[in-house]
Amino acid sequence: KMEGLRFFGKKSVFINWIVEFGELSDFEYQNRIVRVCYQNLSGNDKQALLNVADSDGKILFEQEITLSKTTGKWALSKTTLPSDLKGKLVVSLSSSDLTEIVVDALEVL
Repeated sequence: KMEGLRFFGKKSVFINWIVEFGELSDFEYQNRIVRVCYQNLSGNDKQALLNVADSDGKILFEQEITLSKTTGKWALSKTTLPSDLKGKLVVSLSSSDLTEIVVDALEVL
């Protein structure tokens, strides 16, 4: 969990989290969810790329997400991942402009 990371200036930004995905049993929900808890204080929607890579950097999953403008409240961007992801993986959030984006947490469910 990461708390209170705020971006200033228009530069390309990458945030990487290393997560461990265990095996799912037959009784568990077969899709994993990634949630990014954020505030967008810029007044404009921002586009970012969420991807999951293995330890060698091979991209296993990639999706563009919108970080909608917020009005001082925390918001969640939720993405469903394929169920076959397992092992130590890198979850990344990247964008050419995350100005006035505040990231509070990344949750993998």
